[in-house]
Amino acid sequence: SISNVISGITSSIGDLISMSKVESIIKIRSILFKSNIVIGLSISTYFFLFNSHFIEIWVGKDNFLGIYENYIFCLVAIFVIFTSSDEIFINSYEFYSFKSKIITISMIIGLFASFLLNSYLSILGIALGYLVSKIFQFYSYQKELNKHIRISYSYIIFSMSKIIIFFISLIAIS
Repeated sequence: SISNVISGITSSIGDLISMSKVESIIKIRSILFKSNIVIGLSISTYFFLFNSHFIEIWVGKDNFLGIYENYIFCLVAIFVIFTSSDEIFINSYEFYSFKSKIITISMIIGLFASFLLNSYLSILGIALGYLVSKIFQFYSYQKELNKHIRISYSYIIFSMSKIIIFFISLIAIS
């Protein structure tokens, strides 16, 4: 699984931290971020394109949540992948109290937003609440990690623009 691959990096990061090799850690974080963009977009694009067909074959088309719900859960998957790899660095730097605080706040935001939005949007509201909580968690992790091991997001996004445009085009075409 993806999490096993990502988790295998944790001990190496700890060693690099103990040797104060910040540039190496930044390089690894940048590579992981790029990889996560590709993995996240690949998985999300696959589910966006084929999930309705899979659900229809498996349990019937009446059980498919809907296009918008599917799209939101695909976005959630991307942020789950991002936050999972960020946790490698959070754990390696031993920011446990920070992580606990952010996860708790994220859970509260998700529950509150889901409860509030469910009244208006049903399952789509719950999905949006979960997305909001994951975006908050991702943003908080990035803000904390950038204090110690800053990466250049604009460079990464620009260098991967063709791949990103390809996946967005696939989704737009469908």
